[in-house]
Amino acid sequence: MKFHITEITKLSLINFFMHLFFLSPIIVFFFQQRGLDYFQILFLESVLVVFVVLFEIPTGIFADTIGRKKSIVVGTLLIALEPVVFLFADNFFWFAFAFAMSGIGIAFHSGSIEALMYDNLHPRNKEEEMKKSMGSYGSASLIAMIIAPIIGSFLAKDLLMPQFILLILLTLGAMLTGFVTSLFIKDSQPKKVEKENPIVFFKCGVRLIGSNKSLLRIVLLSTFASPFLFAIMYLYQPYFKNSGVSTAIFGIVFAFSLLLAALLQRYAYKVEKKFGGRLTIFLSTILPGIFYVTMAFTFHPIWAILLFVLLRGTIGLQEPLFSAYKNVYIPSKNRATVLSLISMLTSLYLAGMMLIIGKVADINVSYSFLFMGTIIIIASILLNIKYP
Repeated sequence: MKFHITEITKLSLINFFMHLFFLSPIIVFFFQQRGLDYFQILFLESVLVVFVVLFEIPTGIFADTIGRKKSIVVGTLLIALEPVVFLFADNFFWFAFAFAMSGIGIAFHSGSIEALMYDNLHPRNKEEEMKKSMGSYGSASLIAMIIAPIIGSFLAKDLLMPQFILLILLTLGAMLTGFVTSLFIKDSQPKKVEKENPIVFFKCGVRLIGSNKSLLRIVLLSTFASPFLFAIMYLYQPYFKNSGVSTAIFGIVFAFSLLLAALLQRYAYKVEKKFGGRLTIFLSTILPGIFYVTMAFTFHPIWAILLFVLLRGTIGLQEPLFSAYKNVYIPSKNRATVLSLISMLTSLYLAGMMLIIGKVADINVSYSFLFMGTIIIIASILLNIKYP
């Protein structure tokens, strides 16, 4: 009997292998031993965002005109080359080059993976299955992000450079496995595709978002009610320290939070069936805001752990729901371009907010939680959407 692996399973496997970043729990110490200070380390994240934004639209057009599989393969290769640069990089500029290359790779993935996944469901009238598929895809990366830090922390417990190199090699091996898997993807687009000017694709995308009020509202909600995932990944550590949480259990708590996020992401479609589309999307956006505000005033170790786990877990609900709702209104022909345009707009917003939140956190971490929570709550109420 022939064993068949679906394209969605292949994409989920790629997502798993590309997120086995074993260096993640101790990467700050690696950067410091390679001569970087904290400002330079944080600046690398800005480099990543800038290159994602710059290449979002060109790579989306590439996916719609040249092929989504080719876009995924190129993106996977570029991301996999990042640990190669890490092996010999010894200054900020080499690391910035690695992050820039990874940013371009992420841009190639953005839109094309979602579009390919949705198109694989559409011919069989399985649009509703998009929530389930995106849940499986997203939970694959979360599972990898649970496994990798545990292994990485154990293998590099002495924080020695040879141990760092071992983790980089393990990461490289995992990412190359993801790259090989990407070569076996089958593109869902018809062989005969009408060729259009790339500018036409871009203009159609802008016009679609601007003219479709339902899609525009979903885009605005998903952007302004963003749970600021990048911020909490940096700020939960000082928050735990201020709350008296032992540093020895940081990794365990983080693993539990990701496990909850993976479960909620995997079964988001069941949560939606239980509570209904409108209530589920409202809860998935407003709850992180409420948790942020509560964290601003709560410093007991047990409550701090519980709030963080619930915050990180509820974030897992959003991606499969928003992905399915957006794709309902986007035609297949230029889906990757439109999704990349949406991603670019969101990235620009988050890049600007990153600077503001950082400044507020320098004054007081609690103020940053209050700031983020207030924005999320207001956006969740004012931009609440109806079930598509």
